[in-house]
Amino acid sequence: MVRTRLLFLALMVVAVGVASVLVSLRTILHTEATTIGAGTMQFRASGTGVTGTGCDGVGNPTECTVPLSGPFQLKVAVIDFPTGGYIAAAYDLDFTGTGLTKTPPNCTASASEIVWPDKAGLNSCDAPSATHYQGGDLSTGFGATPSLFKGNVFVFNMNCTSGNSTATIQLVPLDLATNPLGAVITGVGSNSIPISDTLTINCGTGGVSTLRSMPRRCSKRSNSRRAGSICDP
Repeated sequence: MVRTRLLFLALMVVAVGVASVLVSLRTILHTEATTIGAGTMQFRASGTGVTGTGCDGVGNPTECTVPLSGPFQLKVAVIDFPTGGYIAAAYDLDFTGTGLTKTPPNCTASASEIVWPDKAGLNSCDAPSATHYQGGDLSTGFGATPSLFKGNVFVFNMNCTSGNSTATIQLVPLDLATNPLGAVITGVGSNSIPISDTLTINCGTGGVSTLRSMPRRCSKRSNSRRAGSICDP
């Protein structure tokens, strides 16, 4: 079900089962970040004919090559989380200006795109455009039971361009001032870690990178092995 930005925020009032206290998820996501290691979520990619180091759906790729017009799966995996687990995970996927497309080009498949096995089932999604998506979910019991799951939590069906091109996909981090619906993982105790990552997709033999034509949003609080690649100095 497609949700607007306001509805997405309205869903962020949940029961966190610690002494049965009601906690606003919006408040949880608006706390300062806590550094816990080299990234907590990262891109993965896989599909027929997809090549490149780590481009097997379980690796840690920085660049993958996809046949012209070829479909591929873009995945976001949790690889680390705060002590005690996490109670919310959100993505901000932006591939504006790349020529890549998502199937479907809207939020109608959000329930199947959020594959996190411990999700509450809110399946929140907002599409500011056909190339920009923001969404996420709470853990089981609307945040009452922290998740200890490591692996793919979001999976998107993507398509490459029909001509040779090089695209840079961004996972844009939460920023309290400029991007309050950015990518984030929220641990027990309401500590939120903004997430940033990039993945280069070569369609065919590749071409001129699209990175500079994309929105350049970042947060110095983001926690990523490649955060510097999308942030201004």
